[in-house]
Amino acid sequence: VEVNKASLSGITPLLMVAEVGWPDILDILLQRGAVVDSAPSGKRAEDNKIAGSTPLIGATKYNHPECVKRLLAHHANPNHQNQSGISALMLAAEQGFFDCVKLLVQAGADLELAPSGQLALTMNLCGQTPLFCAAKEGRTEIVKYLLDRGANPRVQNHYGVSALWIPAQKGMLQVVELLLNAGAETHVAPFGNLADELNITGWTPLYAAMKSRKFDVVKLLLKRGADPNAVTKLGSTPFLLASEICDLDIIEACVEAGADLDFAPSGPDADNLNITGQTALFMATLKDRVDVVKFLIQKGAHVNVQNRYGVSPLLLCAESGNYELVQALVQAGADVNITPKGELAEENFLAGQVKKFFND
Repeated sequence: VEVNKASLSGITPLLMVAEVGWPDILDILLQRGAVVDSAPSGKRAEDNKIAGSTPLIGATKYNHPECVKRLLAHHANPNHQNQSGISALMLAAEQGFFDCVKLLVQAGADLELAPSGQLALTMNLCGQTPLFCAAKEGRTEIVKYLLDRGANPRVQNHYGVSALWIPAQKGMLQVVELLLNAGAETHVAPFGNLADELNITGWTPLYAAMKSRKFDVVKLLLKRGADPNAVTKLGSTPFLLASEICDLDIIEACVEAGADLDFAPSGPDADNLNITGQTALFMATLKDRVDVVKFLIQKGAHVNVQNRYGVSPLLLCAESGNYELVQALVQAGADVNITPKGELAEENFLAGQVKKFFND
């Protein structure tokens, strides 16, 4: 019997047995000369997305640690990558197959191996090391195991998403803490065309966690030195986002971490989004949040800011009829004589609105 005879798709008996998980039959095939690292190739294999998948990758994919162990004992290559650039360790780490991870690492699997090349780029896999794969799926035990063995906690994919970014966005507190303890950087943010398409350019892990309202992660990142003033491509910051969400506890944490109370978006992107000049105080006023407005005033926020139309926080709450907010702003020194002016104000019928309100 020809033990290495493959099907039309390139599947050998050894690959099939490894995927099914029959270690004793696998041993027999290996003893009779089956090639341990044989893998499907050619167009049909590529079409079926199995090109380059060795028996070791197959056994790992279906979580058969005993088959993995026996293949490694016969010197299967733990660093072989399939057509997408995925290795057995990447698969095991992502899927949470801890026994397979340990066997592969003990056999010398490269902790920093990551997909590369055009196909990996197309599939957004470039740069995803085993640690990255484990972290993004919240595989806490595996993340710790890989970090303890020297995996790089600062790894990034090809458009700047770090191993810390996805766990932060998903609120995986334990994984985030492990990565921070190992030296993961809090300031790294996505960049480039793909990040632009995904609308995440400039989003630090803190911003990503804030956007997802994972406030336990937000607090941890702030305590570990994450910057509440890091500006995204569109001009927002984690602190401005916190002010938009209007969670007082998180706003307080940002201020304690050094948030710039009077920062406001500017530039063409901010103009297009109509957020130019909108400080945290402005945002809180828009939300009619008296408690947040009073807190920001107490911390020294400027009350006479104006957006691109010349609208001030005082005009906002005057128009909405929120007397308590009006009172808080006036007591803090809000100028009742500030009025919208200029072409934009005229176009939007805002000129002179504050005076009119108080005259009425």
